[in-house]
Amino acid sequence: MAGPIVFLSFAPRDDGLRQELEDHLAPLKRDGHICAWHTRLIEPGEEPRRRVKEQLRAAHIVVLLVSPDYVANDIIHAEEVLPTLARVREGSALVIPVIVRALDLQATPFFGLSCLPRNGVAVTSWPNRDEAWTDVAAGLREAVVKMSGNEAAPRHKVNTAPPAPRHEDAESRSIATAIEGAYRRRLALVELGEPTAAVDAEILNLRRRLRDGGMLRAGDALGDGRYRLIKPLGRGGFATVWSAFDRERRERVAVKVLHSDLARDPQRRERFFRGARVMARLGHESVVRVLCEQGEDGGFFYFVMEFMTGGDLHHAVIKGEVAPERAIRIILGIGEALSEAHAKGIVHRDVKPANILLDEAREPRLTDFDLVAVGDTTGGTRTGALGTYLFAAPEQMHNAKDVDARADVYSLGMTAVFALYGKGLPAVVTRRPEEVIAALSCNKAVKQVLIRATEFEPDDRFADARAFSESLRKAGRVTLKPSTRSVRPPHSDLDVFEGLARKASRSKLPPGTPVR
Repeated sequence: MAGPIVFLSFAPRDDGLRQELEDHLAPLKRDGHICAWHTRLIEPGEEPRRRVKEQLRAAHIVVLLVSPDYVANDIIHAEEVLPTLARVREGSALVIPVIVRALDLQATPFFGLSCLPRNGVAVTSWPNRDEAWTDVAAGLREAVVKMSGNEAAPRHKVNTAPPAPRHEDAESRSIATAIEGAYRRRLALVELGEPTAAVDAEILNLRRRLRDGGMLRAGDALGDGRYRLIKPLGRGGFATVWSAFDRERRERVAVKVLHSDLARDPQRRERFFRGARVMARLGHESVVRVLCEQGEDGGFFYFVMEFMTGGDLHHAVIKGEVAPERAIRIILGIGEALSEAHAKGIVHRDVKPANILLDEAREPRLTDFDLVAVGDTTGGTRTGALGTYLFAAPEQMHNAKDVDARADVYSLGMTAVFALYGKGLPAVVTRRPEEVIAALSCNKAVKQVLIRATEFEPDDRFADARAFSESLRKAGRVTLKPSTRSVRPPHSDLDVFEGLARKASRSKLPPGTPVR
């Protein structure tokens, strides 16, 4: 969980004092150890009373900036003080009065609560106001540490706060905020061993409102609240990839969600999850790691992958970020992953620059294995066209069912041509690739390898990715670094794929026939 939400409650006259407190809380806010909210953050078009109510319910800590004006304000008393005291009785929030201007505290409804500053002297009565705020900030920091159950100083935690969701509008933000607060209250009840039926019903109702029209929106969450959706990263004809925050792992992840109109088809769902299983069980360093192979939440089907911070190869090339030598190394890295796949009878069938992602170190990772869907540029029917036009092998455009490893060779070869060309490929490359290859900035040997890889007839290409990669490495005179991340899963699941490959061999199917 991210740092707690801190609700700052204050009278209008004390707004300057609220700002002084926030200045002293800046280190905690900057490092994501708290998230402060107050009424000055209400945006035009929002309904103030509802927004205050939602934020109060979501808050872990409520800080009351107590002064004569604060106690005398009837609206604050009814809409902020009374609901806050109710949460004190529930034990669902920590409430901290901060005495900002002198008053008779015994006459207030929060007399008896532990106050700040710790000497009981109002902030404005201190000879040095900064010293008073320092005492208040230290008290709040200690409360945050105690609430998290971590006795270490919070400043030692790094990158624990989730990014803020990119809400579509004020209404969806309001509902998403209410959901977040409800999930936090549910967690508190679970930790206390209390029943959660009421808050579960509240979450269900709020999610129905947020998902009106059968769509997911930023701020929603999948997996019983585990994966909070931040923003969509890309949308295809059959699925949407979301940037999300995994509360359990406390890190950014990518969540791929099958479109709801396709989710009703069991065959489509199986194809969708099969790609995730293949990725998960290959376990190669150049394949995007799958963290959760299959999930379902309210009719939404999804799987979870590691988040790649470097974008994709397509955009990197268009931006001029990939030098020729680097391009060849990227292709060789993906070639190694495909070599392992082909050895196990698996054909990717959609190798293209957009499906090669880059990690933080700018190392390549292949994604989207065996994804097929009608009407999507990355898919088609079982027997129809499959793949993106410029990068799909000619035979894929006629009968995708019967393609083999040589189709991946064509796609990887065309991806290499694109990476070395450094910009969008001309249409002539699909008819006469040798003309485009002749203009590339690489040696003659590399050009000959690429021409063979992109031959029109499958029989004229390399037999599989391993043969292509070995020839390209020798032609480019590239020495690859020893692999340190390639891992074979410790269980026997991969034996299933190897068994299928052996079965295909006994049935005299062509090498690299797609696993079915």
